[in-house]
Amino acid sequence: MKRLITLFLTLSLLLPSAVSAGGSTSFCWVEPAQVPLGSSFTVNAQGLAPSKTYWLNITQAKDPSNSGHPNWSLETDSTGFGTTTVPSTTWSPDGILTVGAVKVRAYPTGKGNKGTVNCAFEVIAGV
Repeated sequence: MKRLITLFLTLSLLLPSAVSAGGSTSFCWVEPAQVPLGSSFTVNAQGLAPSKTYWLNITQAKDPSNSGHPNWSLETDSTGFGTTTVPSTTWSPDGILTVGAVKVRAYPTGKGNKGTVNCAFEVIAGV
């Protein structure tokens, strides 16, 4: 039973989260799904408003201090797809991720932007 719960939790971190935004399916995902400590990672989103800017909140449960404001931004193209690369699991001034689960929330920066998407990934010990 313990292995089944662990498998379920692992899969829930690896699969993109889908939400409805403006009548379409929007979702995001992080590559790689398991990010070595200190490494870069890419946040991708699809189905958002076209040609808009979205804020990203990148947070961990054990460090809620970095969830008070956006940590990064993502620009969508004319199809509503956006991608951005965060260069490290540690960025200034307050982005310090540790080993464990991480949540990402992309939300509109202003009026006219539709949709919010959430996804997750895991930081693992460096290779």
